[in-house]
Amino acid sequence: VLGVFAALAASAAMWLRQRWAVSATVMLLIFPATWTLAEWVRDWIFTGLPWTSSGYAHSISPLAGFAPIMGVFGLTLLSALIAGSLVLLPTKKWAIAIVVILLAAGFGLEKIAARIEAAVKKTVTGGLRTADIAFGRPAVGTRQMTDAIIANL
Repeated sequence: VLGVFAALAASAAMWLRQRWAVSATVMLLIFPATWTLAEWVRDWIFTGLPWTSSGYAHSISPLAGFAPIMGVFGLTLLSALIAGSLVLLPTKKWAIAIVVILLAAGFGLEKIAARIEAAVKKTVTGGLRTADIAFGRPAVGTRQMTDAIIANL
């Protein structure tokens, strides 16, 4: 039953291609959009099965840096965009730029997030090595906490 949504996404993308007679380059935008929409609909209809989204496969990949910004469906969209770019690579040499830019940006975002997380832990724990902390409402003001985190970057 879950595979039906992937088939519907591919069918919708191909129907749109035939209906509008669009080029392969435009399909680079249409297919990831229909794929992501199909996964979102599947997640919405079959609540309780969120782990079937393909974006979860990228939680430990260079695309993981986009996760806090775009969520799991954003990762799905980006991974489909990269896959489509790789398919176009033999005929469109510029497609490699999309792959490189997205992977580099995701890697960079992941490194930035790691530095911020380390600065927050250092600020909250005073530099002591402790177990992970569950954040509640801090006793200090938000401005003071933000200044302290930035100072520890």
